Amino acid sequence: YFEEINRFERIKKEFGIQYDLTIKNYDENNVFEYCAKQNILFYKMNVLDHKLIHLIINKDKQGFLECLQAIENLKPHVLSKTAELKKDFSDESINDANIEYVNFLSDQNEKIMSYVLDYFEQYKLVQKIKARSKEIQESNKTIAEYNKVVKLFNYKKNILLMLLEENQKNKKKLYNKWYTTNAKFLRNNIVFEDIHEKFVKDK
Repeated sequence: YFEEINRFERIKKEFGIQYDLTIKNYDENNVFEYCAKQNILFYKMNVLDHKLIHLIINKDKQGFLECLQAIENLKPHVLSKTAELKKDFSDESINDANIEYVNFLSDQNEKIMSYVLDYFEQYKLVQKIKARSKEIQESNKTIAEYNKVVKLFNYKKNILLMLLEENQKNKKKLYNKWYTTNAKFLRNNIVFEDIHEKFVKDK
């Protein structure tokens, strides 16, 4: 994209020299470039969040913790970039939407972390008892112990699933809100310039 912008500027300059025209520099804020930067931030957040959910499903504790950290590391980046972009347009709606979204993800991770880790640990315990049961003779005691562990695992799993389901619903609302905001921003801020007035100065 930026290579094309540079190419456009170069061709514009060459055209002006060839036909003895003084061409204006493109020194105003570009709404498409601005939206592209905001979209990239939104994309980064969603890629990591999508990965986080899959790591929970796959019961990957190490990956889950690393992804949590990656999202937390992304938060100051998003806040820093949105602070930079804030001055570009008086309409700050899409900027605010990205800030709201990254704060939501950060709060989400803080809320679910302990539940996810408990779920992982209980799953690990179930697998451990399963493996041990192959080596010892079943008895009423071992069966009762196994059932107790499985019951607790199912309880923790259901609590986590309820929490994730509620969270996903709230996230979906924010997700849809972001897309609506993005579309409205483009509709409200695109101005098609007068080509002659824009690029050619009077001598």
